[in-house]
Amino acid sequence: MNTLKLDFKYCFGIEKMKEILDFTKKNVVEIYAPNGTMKSSFADTFRALNKHESIEDRIYGDEGTADVTVDGIKIDTGNIIVVNPYNNEKCDDQGALMVNEELRKIYIKMKKDIDDHKKHLYEEVKNTLKCTNRYSFNVNEKILNDFCIDKRYEFRCLREILEHIQNGDMDFDLEDD
Repeated sequence: MNTLKLDFKYCFGIEKMKEILDFTKKNVVEIYAPNGTMKSSFADTFRALNKHESIEDRIYGDEGTADVTVDGIKIDTGNIIVVNPYNNEKCDDQGALMVNEELRKIYIKMKKDIDDHKKHLYEEVKNTLKCTNRYSFNVNEKILNDFCIDKRYEFRCLREILEHIQNGDMDFDLEDD
């Protein structure tokens, strides 16, 4: 890829943008701007392109357009990945960011294993508390709300709870609010 041509109009918070990003000398382009000047709108535009969602102006609701070409050819939206650094879940295709195929496969398997174990843990807690399917008790949300300062650090929170339980220094009551 040598150039990425952007032609945005009414894309969330971007009224108009026509830019050509040059990758001929380096394979990275950094976008740096003060808060409130378009970075989130830029990411939202690419996220909407990837998910085939409509693009519009946030304030006036005008229909937006986003034309993106790579070396003169319309971009394959399946090749777009938007990573939100403030979201602990990152992105569904995080493994696709890895260059080494062997490491990518290991990462994807590990992530699936962790997600499966986490799901099993929360199901076991719910069963232990004798919560039925009729009861709309979201055990992981409850645990994170009650024990975590920041929900982005779910695994750290679970590890700290386990340490408190193992040390016998956690005194708590399993009651519904």
